[in-house]
Amino acid sequence: LGMFSSQLISKYDRYDKAIERDLAMMFLSGMSTRGISLMSETLIGRKISAGEVSRVNEELLTGIEAWRTRSLKGIKVKYLIVDGVFFSMRVGIGRKKSIERIPMLVAIGVTEENQRLILCLQQGDKDTSSCWREIFTDLKRRGLDHLLVQLGIMDGLTGLEKVFKEEF
Repeated sequence: LGMFSSQLISKYDRYDKAIERDLAMMFLSGMSTRGISLMSETLIGRKISAGEVSRVNEELLTGIEAWRTRSLKGIKVKYLIVDGVFFSMRVGIGRKKSIERIPMLVAIGVTEENQRLILCLQQGDKDTSSCWREIFTDLKRRGLDHLLVQLGIMDGLTGLEKVFKEEF
């Protein structure tokens, strides 16, 4: 008797990593873990449990958190563009789910090479200067050199310009 060893899928893996990416993308596009589980049998010939889908999404959240808290040391930002935007998001669990417009705060840095980088994307009240102060403090804590920032580009939110000047 011989032993079979797959060169494509690691031992104990049940499917290729590309399928995990696809599961995450289906979830991010709005499908429920139950819906993905139901579709998986048709798509890949095996029913993937809602728990497996949740596990894949936990890994996704870990990656997002690592990106959100990454070091900004050495990134030379000359301009900082800040604004609040609304995203439609699914909120709630089970039958109590709804789609709501959630305010997100965005900070985009423009480097000395004129490259734009998203430095921060975080939920918060776009009309509250204290939320913006927290964002600016976090950017500096993560290593953004505030002395290099020459210009802040923002809307006319009362208090935002004052907070920006104090922090940068």
